[in-house]
Amino acid sequence: MLASLLVQEGLSLNKALRLIGLSKSSYFYRSKKASEEEKLAKRLRELALEKPVYGYRRLWALLKREGFKVGLKRLYTLYRKLGLGLSSRKRRGYRKT
Repeated sequence: MLASLLVQEGLSLNKALRLIGLSKSSYFYRSKKASEEEKLAKRLRELALEKPVYGYRRLWALLKREGFKVGLKRLYTLYRKLGLGLSSRKRRGYRKT
């Protein structure tokens, strides 16, 4: 980050942040979303392995009951990213005689 480079060059943190136009709270902010996303992904994978016939909608309902606050579209995106979709059945082919 630019502020850390300025601090390494000998400028104080307050002056560097003022120069950039960034508040101290924004500089030190750490998102909680990433850790929540990891917990959600871990639990989703566990549930999907326990109940392989459940689709993402039923898993979403189970997660909501457990207290996870997640939207259906976001869960679907995560579900697909983790590769948890049911595998499609192989279609039988008919031979022409």
